Amino acid sequence: MRLGIKLFFLLIVLFNVAYNATLPLHPDEAYYWVWSKNLALSYYDHPPMVAYAIRLMTVFGDSEVLIRLAAVAAMSGAAWLIYRTGCILFTRKTGEIALVIYLLVPMTQVGYLAVTPDPFLCFFWALSLYLVCRSLFEERPGLLALAGVSIGCTLLSKYTGVLLPASLLLFLLFTPRFRRLLVKQELLLAILFGVVVFSPVIAWNASHDWASFQYQFNHGVAEEKILKPASIVEFFTGQAAVSNPFFFLSLLFFLAKERLKSFREPRLAILVWPFIFTLLFFGYNSLYKKSELNWAMPAMVSGSVLLAHWLLQTGRARLIRWAGVFTLLAVIFFKGPELVPFMPSELVMKNKFLGYDHLFSAADLRRSDEFVLSDNYENASAVAYYLPGRPEVYILETAPLNQYTFWHDRLSDLIGRNAIWIGEDEPTAAVFSAFSRVEHFRTLVYENRFGTKRFNVFRCSNYKGLGETK
Repeated sequence: MRLGIKLFFLLIVLFNVAYNATLPLHPDEAYYWVWSKNLALSYYDHPPMVAYAIRLMTVFGDSEVLIRLAAVAAMSGAAWLIYRTGCILFTRKTGEIALVIYLLVPMTQVGYLAVTPDPFLCFFWALSLYLVCRSLFEERPGLLALAGVSIGCTLLSKYTGVLLPASLLLFLLFTPRFRRLLVKQELLLAILFGVVVFSPVIAWNASHDWASFQYQFNHGVAEEKILKPASIVEFFTGQAAVSNPFFFLSLLFFLAKERLKSFREPRLAILVWPFIFTLLFFGYNSLYKKSELNWAMPAMVSGSVLLAHWLLQTGRARLIRWAGVFTLLAVIFFKGPELVPFMPSELVMKNKFLGYDHLFSAADLRRSDEFVLSDNYENASAVAYYLPGRPEVYILETAPLNQYTFWHDRLSDLIGRNAIWIGEDEPTAAVFSAFSRVEHFRTLVYENRFGTKRFNVFRCSNYKGLGETK
């Protein structure tokens, strides 16, 4: 790798580490941090990899920067694997350009910021693709077993990781050169290893009435097939924005132009299948139900290598400069909205991160004998992280389902104790019926130029139990 590329890569990593140290946790990040303090085979919302990674990174402390080091490491690892994949399939220069492209994808920069399942999905997706490419194109069939383990870890990161093995099987099926592998023991062994690695999630679901599988299916797939044309336009427009329109539209242009060659040439096809299959899967789904922009994030793992090859083949690598300008502006809008005058508050995504450290840091909010309640999983997690002493936080209501619902049995040990309730509105009837007395104690307010966060604190006396809470 050339020195200039190394320095660019290092600059991206150091900038994100430094920036992450300045930003409070997003409530979703705090939620996954809570998981890391309650390790399990899996969780209701997602498989467990994000919790395991946070636990590993916070051995020496629970600061925001240490928690987010897990995301920085995963995204940096994915970028390096993309570079190596480009080197294996084509040339070192292709690998370098692919690395730069991936780092200039706006969604990659979001991945560097927030510790969610997505960075680990991208890392293991990239690792799996790298191992499969080495196995097939360096004729090292033994690496397929390692690829199977890596694909299992992809599924341990996020359920949508299943799209990678599905697309690779399609690649094998439609590529005559490698079709024979479909009946080889190396592939069967790889599948077995993948299933074994993923088996803890299967075991957790089996012991919890398949709750997580059902939730994710219902969350991602529309129950009623009612066409929503505007939704698919929104999805592909959004993908162009978060993937960088210079990259995304160029990929679509080259795919349309080279469609037959792309599937005939194995070194191209192994990149095309994961990219196309992921986009088409979520694109089709968006015909009936909104697909979130981050769901197709792994498509640019293979897409970056594919685009790097085509840009070098056609002499259009200078396109990357314009793409870099777009990503720089996108990063300023997302990570530094304070620098943008007259920016509408509804466009400021950063505001969701801000304020929780100020709101919940007062030492006199909670007495030492009180346990803590909140109104939803996001607020409960932010309270758990930023309240002095970082106490365990509970939610009395059983709907909507989230991971806190599966920890309700712990409340039975708190009968007779007092509590504080912290939430955005007022306690529900379930809270009032669970205590002898519930009274308002304080209102917490955080304001900046982009908006206001307001929380109410109630003191609750003599917990009587859940009863018939809903």
